[in-house]
Amino acid sequence: MIPAIFVAGLCFAPITVCFLAVIDDVSEPQHRTETFTWMGSLNGAGLAVGAVVAGQLLSVSTTHAAIAGSCVATLLTFVIASARAPTLTPART
Repeated sequence: MIPAIFVAGLCFAPITVCFLAVIDDVSEPQHRTETFTWMGSLNGAGLAVGAVVAGQLLSVSTTHAAIAGSCVATLLTFVIASARAPTLTPART
């Protein structure tokens, strides 16, 4: 499990850095704190829901199903972010 956890951490860090950079670029300066707070809250909620879904997958299926579910969620995130990226505009400074 140690290598799997290490690889998961390698994937988590770039995602976090990217969403913080995007917030910094597209959020109005007077709303950045609120935006960071919302993103932190949504990130925590997503982690909680992901843990519940993974736990349910583990209880009715295999470890492979839970890992596959997390890969599907990551791919879905990539697709949504890629589709949304061209529509973001930099904040006025």
